[in-house]
Amino acid sequence: MSPRGRIDPYRRAERLPTARVRSRLLDRRTRPSAHRTDRAGLTPDARRRVLRLRAVYTVRVPQPRLIVDGYNLMHATGLMRERFGPGGLERSRGRLLDLLADLLEADDRARTVVVFDARGGDHGYLSTQHDRGMRIEFPSRDREADDRIEQLIAENSAPKSLLIVSGDRRLHRAIRRRRGIAETGPQFLARLNREREAVSPEREKPPAAVVSEREVAWWRRRIAELDAT
Repeated sequence: MSPRGRIDPYRRAERLPTARVRSRLLDRRTRPSAHRTDRAGLTPDARRRVLRLRAVYTVRVPQPRLIVDGYNLMHATGLMRERFGPGGLERSRGRLLDLLADLLEADDRARTVVVFDARGGDHGYLSTQHDRGMRIEFPSRDREADDRIEQLIAENSAPKSLLIVSGDRRLHRAIRRRRGIAETGPQFLARLNREREAVSPEREKPPAAVVSEREVAWWRRRIAELDAT
């Protein structure tokens, strides 16, 4: 009995002799409604549409082969200072990215991730951008670049071909546990310079331009005319 003295329709259905009516009333209570929403406020139909769109528009990010500790490499190259003026830190980051873009091939840049600490509190969440063909990441304020790099090492499905550029021993231990490669900033830059010098052929000096006697005479006359005026 309900508080008002009425019979609960679901319990009443159990007393009804007709099985068709009983099953219909019970299904109202147990069957999921098409208008019922989940925690995100989506109905089942809307959720299916979202999943279909996500499958179509999801971009598969290639596994990185090179992960660079940005500020650590800036220290190794002399681009880091104790204090920066307005816009100085951004310009130093740009110079580092220019250096990497000059040393790395296009295919290598597409598989490179440079991680910087979120200095200045600009990012309250993981911020990702692409610059000069490389992926640039700024972790959230409560995480350091080393934490994000360790996460990338753990998530990488081919760690043996992964190179970490950092002077942090903690990151060296993390990548070596997964049988990857670790280099400090000076080691990384020196190796790239050696490889670049070994591959690039010696540039021959262009031959000197040959000037005919007619051209020499013409220029002499022209200079004499200019001096006369």
